[in-house]
Amino acid sequence: RNHRLWLFKELHNHGILYQGINTMNFIEDSERMKGEVYFHDEKMESYIVDQMNEILPMMPDRKYNNYLRDDLTDFAEICSGKWQMMLNRDILLDSWVSVISEASASSDQCFCSEKIFKPVIQEHPFLVWGDRYTMAKMRELGYQTFNNWWSEAYDVQDMRKRLDYLITTMVELCNKTSEEWFDIYADMTPVLKHNSQLIKTKSAEDVRDELKFITGKIS
Repeated sequence: RNHRLWLFKELHNHGILYQGINTMNFIEDSERMKGEVYFHDEKMESYIVDQMNEILPMMPDRKYNNYLRDDLTDFAEICSGKWQMMLNRDILLDSWVSVISEASASSDQCFCSEKIFKPVIQEHPFLVWGDRYTMAKMRELGYQTFNNWWSEAYDVQDMRKRLDYLITTMVELCNKTSEEWFDIYADMTPVLKHNSQLIKTKSAEDVRDELKFITGKIS
């Protein structure tokens, strides 16, 4: 997905790619992609695609049990569903904040997938590289977000500005000390617990009528 390539490029250009625990697939069919990778109206030069493929696919260190070096080939495949339902608790325990790269980054829809709700249920704060107003939608659903501790101004920006604002926020977060992060976590604990409890409640009560009918018939 083109928007993910642009995020990866900006993480690298701002020197924060290796300050996190990252996953990223190999850029398949790079010859076809050359000259065709656009973000809004901005073109990614072909040599940048080549440079990214030199370090891709990228997976976490093998100390995380869900990711082994033998998995690199499978992970780089388009259908890498093995990892979609993994909660990766050990990775969250080694990181301060999750940066979710959603399935799309547009201004005319709002799509929230399992990628957001996995850190939510595990009481982990997050930022989202996704559709405009994603954080606003989460608040509409009853979740509390994190603008008391860092800027979520990226959420209301259009396309390219949204990425620029997000990267600026990430750079600021990368510059925080461990002591600052401990204070942040102590302060935001009620928010994290609220969000985790809310998704558990919604999973049990806020279910589509069709699913209630099916489960009723099964039981």
